[in-house]
Formats: sequence, C-alpha cells, structure tokens
Amino acid sequence: MCVNRSLDVNLRNDMERIQALRLIRRLLVLSPADFPPALTRSLVALANGGAEEKDRMLRACLGVLAEICVLNPDMFVSCGGVSALLRNIADSQMPRIVECLCGALLFLLDRPSTRRHANVRLQSLAVPYCDFHWDSDRNREDREARFLCVRLALLSVLRSWPGILHFCHPSNSSGLQAIVSVLYLKQLEVRKAILDLLYDLLGLPQPEWTDEFSVALEAVDPSHPQDIWRLSEGFVAAEGKAVLPHLAKFRPNIVEIHLSVLLYTFLEAGLLDAIVEVIVTSDTFISVRATILLGELLQLIHLLLPPECCNITPPLPNLMVHASNAANLPAQHLALTAVAALSHLHHLLKRRPAPASLFLDQVLQAGGWMRPGVEQVVNSRGKHEKAKLYQVL
Repeated sequence: MCVNRSLDVNLRNDMERIQALRLIRRLLVLSPADFPPALTRSLVALANGGAEEKDRMLRACLGVLAEICVLNPDMFVSCGGVSALLRNIADSQMPRIVECLCGALLFLLDRPSTRRHANVRLQSLAVPYCDFHWDSDRNREDREARFLCVRLALLSVLRSWPGILHFCHPSNSSGLQAIVSVLYLKQLEVRKAILDLLYDLLGLPQPEWTDEFSVALEAVDPSHPQDIWRLSEGFVAAEGKAVLPHLAKFRPNIVEIHLSVLLYTFLEAGLLDAIVEVIVTSDTFISVRATILLGELLQLIHLLLPPECCNITPPLPNLMVHASNAANLPAQHLALTAVAALSHLHHLLKRRPAPASLFLDQVLQAGGWMRPGVEQVVNSRGKHEKAKLYQVL
C-alpha cells in the first residue's frame, strides 16, 4: 500500500517515486511469478493517465509494464496491461518506446498460451491514418511526429510473423483494408504518410521529394551508387550484399517469403488500384512518388509471386483508362506522364547494381573472390612455360 501511494501521489516527490519504482523492478526480477497484482494495477493506472497529466514517470512506468508483460504475461493481461500499452502506442511521440511496447504485445501474440485470452487488437494502430479529426487541434509538427511514431509501430508489427498474421488475417483485416481504402480520399497529408510507410515497409529506396520524374528516377536507378553504401551507413558490407550474388542459391530466403506474404495481402486489399487513384487525383509531388512506388511494386510482384497471384488486381489497364479519358484533362495528363515514367523505370530496373568502391574490390581480391578459373590458370601457366622456353632458345 505504501508503494502504491508513493506512485500515485505526484507532488514534487520524484525521488520517492523513483525509489518505489526501483523496488518494484527488484521484486519483479527476484520472483516474477509472485509479483503482487496490486502493483501492476497501479502501474496500469499511471500509464492510462500519465499522458494527459504529463507525468515524468510515464516512460519508466511503460518500461516496467513491458517487463511484466514478458516475465508474467498472465497477470499482465488480467490487470488490463494490454489496453494501457495500446493506448500509449497510439498517443505516444517517443519512437524508441513505441518499438519496445510493440515488441511486448507481439510477445503475447507469439505464444499460443497467451494469444487467445490476451485479446490484442493491433488494428487500432491504423486510426491516425483513417480518422481525419484525430488530434485536429494539434499543429503540423505534432501531427508529423505522431505519424512517425505510428509508422514505426506499424513497421514493427508488419515486419514480424506474429504481427503480419494478426494484422493481415483474412477473417479480420480491417486495419490493413482501412489503410488501403483511405488512399481513395483526397487527403494529401495522409496520402504522403501512407506512401512513406509503404516505402519503408517494402525496403524500397525513397525518391527525392520532387515534381520531376527525371530526378525521382535517378534516385531509384540500381546502377547508381546508393546512399546506404556511404561510410557512415553500411559501407562495404551493404555494397557487397547488393552487388554480389547470394551464396545459398537453393535455400529458401525467409525474408523474401515474408515479403511475398506481405505483397499478396496488399494485392488482396486492392493496393495497386488505390495507388492508381492517388496518381491521377493528387498533386504532382505525390503523383511522382506514387508512380515510382507502383513501378517498384509491380517489379517485386512479378519477381516474388507466382503468375496466378499477379492478375488479381491489374493496375495498368485502370491507368490506361485514365490516360485515354479526354473528359478529365488533369487526370489524363498525370496518367500519361505516369505511363511514360513506368516504361522508363522498367528499363532502369533491368540494370544490375554496379560496384563503386575500391575498398570492396580490395576485400574481394584478398578473400579469393577474384581468382581466375582453372582453365585460366592452366593457360597462364602454359604461356609462362613457353616464354621461358623462348628465352632459353
């Protein structure tokens, strides 16, 4: 009771509350199974009201709740910890904490023993993209920060197997379907946020924010040096991964399997038709970015999915309909420009990544990657023997 009282009272007693929280963490580490539910309920209450009261202990409280979720999930679920974490994920502006909270909820979904009674509803993460009156009193910077946190949360969810199986489940795919359907509405800020989410989710290089297709196509040209090849980024490791062929040619690639499942769910949700709608009804900046995304998506779909899945929602006929419709001249102009850009992008994507670093060449030579074949070695030895013979003669 004394510890609960110390956490509840917020009258310049920060040191007392810190010591109470340290005691709670110590009890949790020593015996997670015997952790008192009363302390968990106090932490849940603090997490539910900490954002409105601007409590400085909110971050530490959320961290302890995430630890309780992992160490004693049954008690965490019974005390209402799931709703507290979901509420703070949707209202948070702290990216690192958002990823931690999503990891705790995905831990509940990953275990069959807690998946059923935890009742985790990750579809609520799509609310910031779908509710246009959500936090309408905030300024533009706060909304962008909120979009960033929600994007990181969705990336954490959709990049994991438990998250994608839950968020994109055929029986309840309302969250994914809502994100795709909102692209049909002329909300430019939301459209830009969703396009950025799709670029990050699929691991595609983002083109520059421009209204010229030439600049955007140059940024996604695979033969040009990429930004992740810089010394401050992946450097030689990232360049070698992009340039060199994979050693395991016959082993299934788990990353590609996950990406294939993600692409198929987006196809089922009608993402390609929604992107075509974005191309012909948005301004030039968003239309350029959506066109590049459509070309990259078509490339990935034809590489990773079987032909039976590629014809579910063909977007190019719909784009050609807009290109041939003279009744709507602005949409026709955007569609014709997009068709020409897609044709150019198709030729660009046929190119292979070209190495651009002397360091990578030195590493390959030192590791034996540049050794000549057996026939070349034999031929070089034969020429050397003949040269010696001519010198003797």
